[in-house]
Amino acid sequence: MHAAQIRDRGYTVLPSAYAPPAVARLRAALEREYEAAGRPVPVATGHIADKGTHTAATAAGFAVSRLLSARPEVAPDLLVPAVVEVLRAVLGSDMHLELAGGLLSDPRRPFFKWHNHLGGIDDRRWQDRRDYPRGAHCQRILMLLYLEPLDPDAGSLLVLPRRMGDPVEAPHPIERQRWEGQVEITAPVGSAVLLDEATWHAALPQRRAGLRMVLGLYFAAATAPRPAGLDRSLVALPTNVALLASVLPPPEHSIAPP
Repeated sequence: MHAAQIRDRGYTVLPSAYAPPAVARLRAALEREYEAAGRPVPVATGHIADKGTHTAATAAGFAVSRLLSARPEVAPDLLVPAVVEVLRAVLGSDMHLELAGGLLSDPRRPFFKWHNHLGGIDDRRWQDRRDYPRGAHCQRILMLLYLEPLDPDAGSLLVLPRRMGDPVEAPHPIERQRWEGQVEITAPVGSAVLLDEATWHAALPQRRAGLRMVLGLYFAAATAPRPAGLDRSLVALPTNVALLASVLPPPEHSIAPP
């Protein structure tokens, strides 16, 4: 069902895929990164303010890249079989993880305009060029794991459904909050939202006080073009977590693409 939904509408939701204890541990690890950076204003306007080698304040919020290297304690909780099963059904049994990171924001982040993640970690290249690649098959999926309820108070996720092979250009101005045909997604804490890389989505502003925490993981088919921004530390990541080990990139990904 979930694999078919990704192909037919560009996304699927696995409600409460992660148990509360795992969510609490993942949330604590992400907050420790924020504390280590001095709890800065999480949102940068007009630029990216570096807070360290793997963290930065961005327009989306306080971003933590290379999460597994920075916080190896998250490894046992990062993946669950139900999610990996869906990913393999769409991307193939030899799909792999390209990046695992986290994002913290608060009510100071305004409406986060419409965007997609064509090219995965290299998505800015396509957005800047406006020269979008086309394909009838899914090559990459972004997983958003919500470490709190996804509801209007936290800032709902907006998604524009699209069938695989549909045009990938933005059908409306990306700053416009409402697009015809949009779906507003709400889900319980611990839910995973899987988005095809070409699926346009946006986030409404947060209304309640406190931090909004989300993990973001990119997964790619073995045939997908290798992005320049791939987290190559994943290739040799030491782990005894079998499920995680099964999705780490192959050895050739340790070398930067030409």
